[in-house]
Amino acid sequence: MSSPKDHLLNIGLEEVLGGQQPPDLTARILAAAAQRQPEGVSSEKAVVSSNHRANLLPLSADVDEQVILNGSSHSLTKSQTVSSRQLTFNWKTTFSIAASILFVVGVSWWSVQFQRNSSELVTNSESLPLLEGDRVFDPRLQSDVSSESSSEDKMENHRSSDPMLSPSPSELVHSETSGNRSTPTVDDFSDDETATSPPFIAKNSQQRDASSPLASPAEEPSLVTSKKSRSQQKPSGTEGIYASASFNEDVLLQRVNFEIEQRWKDVDVYPAPPAEDAEWCRRVFVDVLGRIPTAEEISYFTADPSPDKRLHLIDRLLYAEPYAEEFAQYWATIWCNQLIGRAGGRRANAQVNREALHEWLATAFHNNLPYNELVSKLISVTGSNQPTAPNYQGATNFLLAHLEQDQVPATNKVSELFLGMQIGCTQCHHHPFNDWKQEHFWGLNAFFKQTQAVDAVDDQGRKYTKLVNRDFSGQGANTIDAAEIYYEQRNGLLKVAYPTFLDGTRIDPNGAVDQIVRRDALAKLLTDHHRFSQAFVNRMWSHFLGVGFTQRIEDWGPHQPPSHPQVLQELANAFTEQGYDQKKLIRWIVSTEAYGLSSRVTPGNEADHPESGIYPLFSRFYIRQMEPEVLYDSLLTATLPSSVSSEVLLQTRIEHQQTRLDWVQQFVVTFNTEENTEDSTFDGSVSQALMMMNGPFMEEATAMTPGSFLHQLAYQPGKPTDKYNHLFLAALGRPPARSEMNFAQRFQRSHGGDLLSGMQDVWWVLLNSNEFIMNH
Repeated sequence: MSSPKDHLLNIGLEEVLGGQQPPDLTARILAAAAQRQPEGVSSEKAVVSSNHRANLLPLSADVDEQVILNGSSHSLTKSQTVSSRQLTFNWKTTFSIAASILFVVGVSWWSVQFQRNSSELVTNSESLPLLEGDRVFDPRLQSDVSSESSSEDKMENHRSSDPMLSPSPSELVHSETSGNRSTPTVDDFSDDETATSPPFIAKNSQQRDASSPLASPAEEPSLVTSKKSRSQQKPSGTEGIYASASFNEDVLLQRVNFEIEQRWKDVDVYPAPPAEDAEWCRRVFVDVLGRIPTAEEISYFTADPSPDKRLHLIDRLLYAEPYAEEFAQYWATIWCNQLIGRAGGRRANAQVNREALHEWLATAFHNNLPYNELVSKLISVTGSNQPTAPNYQGATNFLLAHLEQDQVPATNKVSELFLGMQIGCTQCHHHPFNDWKQEHFWGLNAFFKQTQAVDAVDDQGRKYTKLVNRDFSGQGANTIDAAEIYYEQRNGLLKVAYPTFLDGTRIDPNGAVDQIVRRDALAKLLTDHHRFSQAFVNRMWSHFLGVGFTQRIEDWGPHQPPSHPQVLQELANAFTEQGYDQKKLIRWIVSTEAYGLSSRVTPGNEADHPESGIYPLFSRFYIRQMEPEVLYDSLLTATLPSSVSSEVLLQTRIEHQQTRLDWVQQFVVTFNTEENTEDSTFDGSVSQALMMMNGPFMEEATAMTPGSFLHQLAYQPGKPTDKYNHLFLAALGRPPARSEMNFAQRFQRSHGGDLLSGMQDVWWVLLNSNEFIMNH
């Protein structure tokens, strides 16, 4: 076994085989191959179609070998085949040896450098931008790039197809009109010290160059002007639709609907039929106000002949009183749970005043405070947490809940809630699935080092807590001019960190509050970043559609890209340019075609099951269980007298806030972790069902005592069928089917014809049914 033309191979074989030469079996192999030749195969070349490569017959030693080049068949003689194989083998062997030598040299050099760097106990932090390389494309639908393309072509093709690597339409608009964006963001900061930049940006900080993904040019996608159809085309469009003067909501919705419909076509899925009016009305009340509609509200809506009645209802729920106050109270509850958890402020002697935070949030939502201003206030606020204390600021209770353990919970919460990034694991080690590193976590953590919670007592002897900014002199030998922190790496070495945003932007490291307030700088950097709007849009889409563009709305990025990146970008761009108006965003989402679909699973959309962990297609409305607060208020709504006004309903909900919070606590499990996490056992389990069926709240809701809902309804004038019809409308938002009415009447006959007892049984069944508990 040797090669007359490859001496290196011969030397290697001799070393491996210990100098022994194996017998030459060439003759035996050729003879055996000749015997295996099928009958009818001659030594003539075999003609094989390029479309049937899998049907090639085994070739004998005497048969010429055939290859296919550029779609044409070519035959090689035996001598040509052997020669070409030897040439290929020799080239591959030489290349492999050269690569091995380079690899050994590279590893040796890297080892020397690593040992040299590791000799220092403390190293300086040079953070790589964390937000710079985020990808949101769907890897399942990405087409392969031709192998003939150059590396630059491949990068350009990928960059132009990735919306996260393209500027927003607003960037294109401002660059065409004025040459500058109206609101500076982290993308605008330059290395040129003469350029205008916020005073908190460090002059020697690491800045992006022109190749940064956040500043890459891209062609603005075209608009959709045709009617909604599976066969619609995407024509060329008009740039700058997001600017206030030229904003067109209909065009935005057409673009969103088009992108979702295109995905249906890509995977051959057909959407569910549109939801009926009663179904849609119940859904929008639950999602916007946090309760089901009353029987009167749903009857009024279904009887309205106006073709625009859905848009009119959305506007009433968002802007008209008393619905606007209901909206504010409900969303204050949602954000209280997200900011401090359902158990936040419930502990005795807690520094957190939950009621104060809820009141501040309710006022903000009622006034439609822009989202960027709301978050800026939550991050940068100072003041006292009690209404009776000096400089009272209810917003202080967010950070007061997360300042323990070196502000680690605050670091986690800010990145998760406002950027959709779960970086908690990088506190101790680099992220295993992406480029998120320890320096990213601790660079963000350094923004909170001037922040302290201080307990105090007012003139009346009442305790309160102040959130204040105080000078931070650093954790090492440096002066306050460079107030650093240190963290331990996996190898046991300490590393220094300065306040650095997740995109690599570093601020002045001075720890004196009269020079720079770090939280003010953080609020500016965070709310100016494009991912800030995208994270909020993803969160809101998840609230209304049941599933976000990512399975986990607080942990998405290169490891979990959005399912519909273009839709996410369209809505985020419009949201930003329309002044971070939360009510407008809600109006857009509930006006989409996807939100208006039925929840029915059909043969055409049965493959759309994000519940199993696959990407959502939004070809139907995803059924999910109500949140416990929504279920409580829906039970409260259903059991109020039929003639109750909206004002009385609002006041009743406000009066029951503490009772609702106490009722919800039975489902809350709190974990004493650095993320201040908690979980809910309100998950449709058997224990929850038994609690619902037999709990005191259900007993009160189905009571027959004088003055109760059932007693008043039973003794009102009217036929029994009208009263059963009211029960179905109040609980399920629809009239009963004929079989259900027969079922109700059988209940009544089983009680000897007693209407009140029959109504109680029917009411108990309806309130414990999946149709009542589920949002569909």
